[in-house]
Amino acid sequence: MIPVRATLTQLATGLQIDDGAHADCDDCSDTLREGAPIVVRLTNERRHWSVDGVCCDDCGSARTLDAPGTAYVAARVGVTSDGATQSQWACLVDPKPIAATL
Repeated sequence: MIPVRATLTQLATGLQIDDGAHADCDDCSDTLREGAPIVVRLTNERRHWSVDGVCCDDCGSARTLDAPGTAYVAARVGVTSDGATQSQWACLVDPKPIAATL
């Protein structure tokens, strides 16, 4: 395997956050549609970042880091589609790191 170095912003861009074309806030259950500002908790397991939680901008503003290998990014909800499978899913657009522990 060839090691690749990338910033957290590069790694999070386009990362899938839900199977549908929108996401729901983990705290208040608001529906977060395309363009909505969000805060996402990412966890790093075995050199792979994955989504561990999605919050609306209001609920996410009070988040703090609590474990090694976690990060919070501010982003917007985007939608990616695959014409071959006629499916679409919510993803991160324009992520900006807020905090991270490594």
